[in-house]
Amino acid sequence: MRYHDRSFSLPTGRKFLLRQVVAFVASIDQLASLEGGLLVDVGCGHKPYEKLFRRYRYLGVDAFTDISSPDVAAQVTAIPIRAGSVDACMTVWVLDDLSEPEVAIKELSRILKTGGHYFAVEAQWAHQHFPPHDYFRFAPNALAHLCKKHALELVSCTSYGGDFAVIGFSLIHLAGIVNARLGLLGGALTAISHLVVNCLFAPLDRIARLSIFHGCFETNSVGYCYVFRKLL
Repeated sequence: MRYHDRSFSLPTGRKFLLRQVVAFVASIDQLASLEGGLLVDVGCGHKPYEKLFRRYRYLGVDAFTDISSPDVAAQVTAIPIRAGSVDACMTVWVLDDLSEPEVAIKELSRILKTGGHYFAVEAQWAHQHFPPHDYFRFAPNALAHLCKKHALELVSCTSYGGDFAVIGFSLIHLAGIVNARLGLLGGALTAISHLVVNCLFAPLDRIARLSIFHGCFETNSVGYCYVFRKLL
């Protein structure tokens, strides 16, 4: 997969466990019709995923214009797009930062065409982040329940980063706290510690996904990638 973005491709592999998320987003493009369709990336940030789409026409929406580069500046709870006019929409780590995620889900369902897809990536485990906008973590049944209330049927749900990934991310977080207090030495130690975690826990996470261990090491997943379909 030809993809490079600083957030996912640091030399030391700080975000190595998120490659599954990038692969999931890249696979979304295959669900577009041959003639293309409109995909709205809600909470797009600086649009790191735009380069992954060829069949979909891409539109980025974000409310935080000081830290993002959207095509349309708007809140996820009030998207200025006509009802039933979008072929697909996606949110990547967005719902957890909303105080009323169900309102956002209702809005995403509103703009989708019948039969359109909603793609979501949400964390089940994560440290506190993006203050003060950090509210929720989602188990699969929770998000499926909220979406079902708004005519969004769950098509698939796959985990990214199982139990070993959670350990790896925890170590990265703890090392970052310690190293931040050590100045230049901390910077060097950060690179080394990230590399060690990369070399140890990435292989363990892949081994844990072998068929012999199916489902054993994924109940404590970092998070999940979802595909929903609009029913009505």
